[in-house]
Amino acid sequence: MRVRILIILLCGFSCSVYAQKIEVKGKWKINVSAKDILNAGNDYNTCYESSEGEVEFRVKNNWNHEYNGYSWIVYINKQDEIWHPNLKLSVRRTSDGSSAYACYSYIYGGGYYRNVSDRHSFFCAGYRGRDNVELQYKLEGVSLLLPVRNYKTYVTYTIVEY
Repeated sequence: MRVRILIILLCGFSCSVYAQKIEVKGKWKINVSAKDILNAGNDYNTCYESSEGEVEFRVKNNWNHEYNGYSWIVYINKQDEIWHPNLKLSVRRTSDGSSAYACYSYIYGGGYYRNVSDRHSFFCAGYRGRDNVELQYKLEGVSLLLPVRNYKTYVTYTIVEY
């Protein structure tokens, strides 16, 4: 029995609103097979985590400059292609990233795992550009009781300037 789970994080996806742009790069793919069951009669490990920084994002303005004078909020949501309701996907920010304007740029929120659902929800916010903000994903609910198939969802990051 093999369960394959692919989480695509819109590699290289950019979404512009006014002067802000967010770029997300990376993806996380999990292959769960019978080899993952260590003892007869046991279930799979129900929780899987990506490595820190396997996915990262960057906030900049449309002129490819890291400097900008605006505050921004990032919202997350997912769109399921093939998904089971017992699977729960979460994401957290594992770094603040960097900025050429370190003393005038900041980021907050997203330091703890947040559930990713089909509704837009607050993930993090900041001021001015940020580079190499690292993310980590967690998937819970993997079980032998799930139908055998390839599960797939898309995570979308939306930036709003305020």
